[in-house]
Amino acid sequence: MDKEKAKFMLQCFRPDGADANAPEFAEALKLAVEDRELGDWLAHERAQDAEFAAALSGAPIPEGLRQEILAVLEFDGSPANLDEDLDASFVGALASIAPPAGFREQLVAAMEMETAEKPSVADKVSDISMWRWITAAAVAAVLAVGVFVSLDTPGGAINDSDPIVATTTPVSIAPRIPMQSAQIELAQVMNSTTKVKLEAQGLSRQDAYAWLESESLPVPRQVPAGLENATIIGCKEVTLKCGAQASLLCFEKEGVGVVHLFVFDQENIDGFEKLASKKTICMKSCKSCSTTKFNIVSWKEEDRAYLMLTKANKEALVTLF
Repeated sequence: MDKEKAKFMLQCFRPDGADANAPEFAEALKLAVEDRELGDWLAHERAQDAEFAAALSGAPIPEGLRQEILAVLEFDGSPANLDEDLDASFVGALASIAPPAGFREQLVAAMEMETAEKPSVADKVSDISMWRWITAAAVAAVLAVGVFVSLDTPGGAINDSDPIVATTTPVSIAPRIPMQSAQIELAQVMNSTTKVKLEAQGLSRQDAYAWLESESLPVPRQVPAGLENATIIGCKEVTLKCGAQASLLCFEKEGVGVVHLFVFDQENIDGFEKLASKKTICMKSCKSCSTTKFNIVSWKEEDRAYLMLTKANKEALVTLF
């Protein structure tokens, strides 16, 4: 090891001597002992480091710094949160994407062709005709176009060599969607040139909730405090492309404008447990879509997930909480 490489290594050497026994520094330290010039350089470097550490340790800590750091960790520590500007650009770009014409039909055709050309796994393994399987690629195609396939087992005698199959009622699995995907899709829908027609208009809060319940739609457990006295313009049932349903309540709030509140059942949101609660909503929780010009915020409360869209600025949006 020459002196230049030794200097490079020793620049990382901590002044408190914590690295004295580290094997990666042993050769460089030995050279510093043997070479007077290198030894003087190391002594000078350590003296400077010690002065800097002493000056830093004497600097007063600003009042409230601990609380500010903890607040940032609490409200902005989720690994799913991206840089705000990057996130806004990403959401805006996705909101402007439309599937190519005929895309669904092409996927269905590909699925049918694959299942027709390839023999089923059951035919290769056993002569039992009751089991029919589709390939993994076909399953992916089915999910992509939102088709739900029910596989029923036909009746018949069971031989001793056959597997024992319990007859059960098919279980209905609720369609699920990540909240960020719901944000993109619903922002695009609400920003479309086609005016969203509300099905229940001019109702009191109590009557609006009763209408949602009569339609078997999610009823809000509790709305943000700023919407408690807001006027309800109307309600509507909303079905996303994946099949998940939501309630839409449109409010008119003085000083804010129109606020669109979507309410989901817990089982319709993929990653529901990772959503923030209403009490943690702050400016950093709000996202902006550069394409639709909506400010967006989402949260969970009990067994409901909420998504709010408004053209009002973020400051006005946060005041609702």
